[in-house]
Amino acid sequence: MVKIRKSRSTVLWGASILATASLALTACSGEGTGASPAPADLTEVHVDLTTAVTSIDPATGPYLSDSVIVGLTSGRLVQFVRGSATETEPVLAESVTASSDATTYTVVLKPDLTFSDGSPLTSEDVVASLTRLRDIPGPNQSYAEMIVDLAAPDTTTVTIGLSMPFAGFDQMLAVPAMGIVPAAAATNEDYFQGEPVFSGPYVPEGNVKGSSFSLVRNETFAGAVPSIDKLDFSVVADTPTSVKRLQSGDVDFIPALPHEVSAQLSGDVTAQQVDGLASLFIVPNNRPGGLFEDVRIRQAIAWAIDREALATSAFGPDVILQSGPYPAVADYPVPVKVYAKQDIAQAEKLLQGTACENGCSFTVSYFASASDEAGRVAAVLQQQLEPLGLNMNIQPVEDQQFIQNSVDGAFDLNIVTFSKFNAPSSAKGNFDPAATMCIFAGCENEQIAPAFNDLFGAQTPQDQEAASAQVLQVFEEWTPIIPVSGVTGSYGVRSNLVDVIGLQPNSELWIAGQ
Repeated sequence: MVKIRKSRSTVLWGASILATASLALTACSGEGTGASPAPADLTEVHVDLTTAVTSIDPATGPYLSDSVIVGLTSGRLVQFVRGSATETEPVLAESVTASSDATTYTVVLKPDLTFSDGSPLTSEDVVASLTRLRDIPGPNQSYAEMIVDLAAPDTTTVTIGLSMPFAGFDQMLAVPAMGIVPAAAATNEDYFQGEPVFSGPYVPEGNVKGSSFSLVRNETFAGAVPSIDKLDFSVVADTPTSVKRLQSGDVDFIPALPHEVSAQLSGDVTAQQVDGLASLFIVPNNRPGGLFEDVRIRQAIAWAIDREALATSAFGPDVILQSGPYPAVADYPVPVKVYAKQDIAQAEKLLQGTACENGCSFTVSYFASASDEAGRVAAVLQQQLEPLGLNMNIQPVEDQQFIQNSVDGAFDLNIVTFSKFNAPSSAKGNFDPAATMCIFAGCENEQIAPAFNDLFGAQTPQDQEAASAQVLQVFEEWTPIIPVSGVTGSYGVRSNLVDVIGLQPNSELWIAGQ
């Protein structure tokens, strides 16, 4: 059992930066299938991914597909319980215990752990994995940034010292980036280009960076034995094509369905309605020299938009609106709203004296593969901003190019669903923009880090509320990114696999144990 002293509910940790949102199962939808589904064939299950895998290294794989595969191949000390964004359960660890001040965590490993090749997995591998994650510059580094001390007093014990009290650190240990790799990987930068070994429930078969590959069950895995023997993956960027493949029986699971498609599924497939930990954001390119470097223009858009109209166009009527930096499903100290309601007069006032005072034009981009949802949002946003003289050119961009444009700063305004900004470490701005996926406000704000530190270190409700108010004040003054809503969507699955495979809140695939 994971024993953690918690002073508040914390819904923080996402896995993707620029990707279709991570989702948590809440309900079923779609047409009934009539007769009871036939027993599932668990020998091979076919899954479509929307983008290709770029890395199976827990420390460097930043994209949604990377996170999915890393989550299945790299075991962690703990994992999220099915459908939960906060509750964890042991995997490689036998126990994880926090000190009374939540600054030191003691991990006791299960006995006789091994990697996929049968070699021992010990506390030295855990220390090396977490140290490597903390010290390698890149988009996943922030997950380990608060770790200041790591020690292995014996082969099955690890102590982790934090720079500040954090009662939700078990949630951090559950993200795919915290996957345990051999200590040899820490001293060999080309380790994952060779023949790596794995600590998770599956091992790769074939080229994971190709258009198709498989994962086969790792018989040495220390957690629950996954009920599916083999997962066959195909990269299919076009959602309608994936839906046809699901209906025809060519694929068993697709991770994202537009809400209007869910009710159209028939036969032996069903749509599972989900609420996401991730959020829908409007992301201005705030870097120096661009139109949106001027915070007044960013703030004007934040006040001008009708969040309900934007969110409903993407996800339907059940979506939860988000007007501040905290995830829509989080339980934070009040107040949590920054831009509480649409205020056109305030937007017009903010535009006075800016480059957009008498009108301006810019391009709005989004993932081409997310055109059903993001395209509708873009069209509604265009209508909302036009009366202010803000003229949009709507441009869908192919996924990899979209990501590269975001990294390079080669965009004006992006519409995207992702969860990374919901992680406080990214909101604090501790990324190096030149080396990582940072896409907001040049990433640096000297006030936001201490404000978040105060929030996480607060011990009383009064201190938490005061610290939260300070975070929100800094966020409004900075407005690095414009939140719209949480994400409500669906994934498609064969009816007899509903209790076998699904999506987790942090974008991982959940696989039932035997």
